[in-house]
Amino acid sequence: MTLEGALLLANVLFVALGALTLVAGLAVLLLSRAMDRAKDREIAHLRIEAAAAKATAAGQLAMMESHMVDWLGARAPTNAAPAEPPPAASNIPLAVPPGATSRPSAPTPLPADRFFSPATEPAPSSDVVFAPRHLTAAQKQRMEAILRLAPAIIMITTDGHAEPEAFADELQAIFTVAGWHVDRALYASLDRPLAPLSANLKSTPIDVAVRGAFAASGLHLTARDPIDARADREIFVGSQGPHG
Repeated sequence: MTLEGALLLANVLFVALGALTLVAGLAVLLLSRAMDRAKDREIAHLRIEAAAAKATAAGQLAMMESHMVDWLGARAPTNAAPAEPPPAASNIPLAVPPGATSRPSAPTPLPADRFFSPATEPAPSSDVVFAPRHLTAAQKQRMEAILRLAPAIIMITTDGHAEPEAFADELQAIFTVAGWHVDRALYASLDRPLAPLSANLKSTPIDVAVRGAFAASGLHLTARDPIDARADREIFVGSQGPHG
């Protein structure tokens, strides 16, 4: 091969290499743009799903609150008579009995600690018998209707006595019919007995549904936020009495 032929071949190879480099650069650029568009589409899809989930949750919460307002409004008396004001204290002087030189003096008031001192306060009687708690068909229907809006998992804990266990069975049946999964637990303590009816609830739509269900049924539920954010959603059913 002559020198001129070798130079020509080298020029051809250089041009071919430059063309391949240009093609590879264009391919990398196109691939990068395609990946960016795919990533943008994925982010937009996630945002749409999040917005839809948020709208669905807000709609369920609004519907649940509307049902609660309707039911609680239906339960409120519409023609309740206004409360009568307490009778005014009488300023009529005490009559003086015949033969007495002055009217009798007013009784001496008892000291304040007579009413507020724990040592003199009578202890509640332990012989009081409370009627077993039961829910009517209307109460069960109202609770189920609200609980169906946000089925989830809940724990029902009792103190092991017969009446709380029976009432917890009724509550478990209502939650189960509404699509909830109910776990049961036992808590027994002489130092700190369970209140008759209380709960650990947060502020999510699920917890609002539990509060609303008990409110619609007319049951007084003492609800509190759990100290641990990871704590389970739990209802406590204890024995009836002043200890709660």
